[in-house]
Amino acid sequence: MKNIFHVKVKPKHKKPIDLVHHLHTLLLTFTNQTINRTTTKQQGKKLALDRELVNLLEELQWILYGDSETLPNPKAGIEITLEFFSEKMIKVNPFRLLITCFSNLEWQFQLYVSRIVANLLCQHIDSQFVAAQFLEQNPDLVDLLFAQYLIFNLDDNVPVALLYGVMVRECIRRSRVIAKHLLDSKENMKKFFECVRFPNFTFAAHVEGTLELLLTRHKVVVADFFSRNYDWFFNEFNSKLLLCSNPNHELAKSQALKLLGEILGNQTNNYDVMIWYTSCADNLKILMSCLRESKLIQLEAFKVYKLFVENPKKPKGVVDMLKLNKSKLLTFLDGFKVDNKMDEQFEEDERKVMKDIDGLDEETNFRQDSHVGQLRMFTITV
Repeated sequence: MKNIFHVKVKPKHKKPIDLVHHLHTLLLTFTNQTINRTTTKQQGKKLALDRELVNLLEELQWILYGDSETLPNPKAGIEITLEFFSEKMIKVNPFRLLITCFSNLEWQFQLYVSRIVANLLCQHIDSQFVAAQFLEQNPDLVDLLFAQYLIFNLDDNVPVALLYGVMVRECIRRSRVIAKHLLDSKENMKKFFECVRFPNFTFAAHVEGTLELLLTRHKVVVADFFSRNYDWFFNEFNSKLLLCSNPNHELAKSQALKLLGEILGNQTNNYDVMIWYTSCADNLKILMSCLRESKLIQLEAFKVYKLFVENPKKPKGVVDMLKLNKSKLLTFLDGFKVDNKMDEQFEEDERKVMKDIDGLDEETNFRQDSHVGQLRMFTITV
């Protein structure tokens, strides 16, 4: 969208402190106008305020990001960040106002604000992410960003939701405290699984990418989350992402399998999770079903499937299922290799899995599996 006021901002070289103070004043005025509905006589004042606000936001963005002709000004960026979170601004913090006013701003303004917020979150000053620390102390703002990001059934608001998503992702990247705050809310986590199935592909893919970031960024925090939430999380993960039969969700299922592979493959932090997941015959059934789908899904499913074979503590139910489908699995793997000749790591993994499956008859079972259902042969399309 073009600048609604047709004004090309030229840097005025105001002091960063003055810019922040001016923004603070304008946002307070904007908030009051939003609360007290404007009359016809006040429309002129509102237009003037909007013009002043958009020019100021453009100037802040220019300082923080630069443009095609000018590089960002790191020193000014630090000064702006420090002023945003100075003690004299704590009472009605301008960063808080940017977030709380966001939903009432015009689209043009929202674009600028989302970029400014994201940049402030990236500012690393004296080994600290100052904006992230502020949000850690004000979790209500994190909840507001997250709630506006994952709004259901609002197709017209998808572009706005994605701007919220940009800010949520930066929160996750910069703070393990914020990541833990989001992970600790079962309600928030379940929203991810609902939104990944959203009919708007762009939005669903963005949500799945955010979920991947949340579950892989801060590994110690995530390991603690799984230690307390394993059962319900993977029940939701399997049912909403891996057992989905909608052909329109093929890419989403492929990405879900890729994420599952990353989680289980991080054995430094998630070794117990890998053992738990790959010791369940029902989970193995799901993965073997995925091996019957498109090549895109098969490739990611194989990366998880091999962890079942490599599990040093495979229970009887898993071993029996692998044995029962041994010949078909070997045939499948032998044929699947043709499409991946250039992937040396894949070929190495494939050879090892085939060798391990071939030697299953000699394997010792460590324990009985209470999850074993009725075993059946799987037909896998090569």
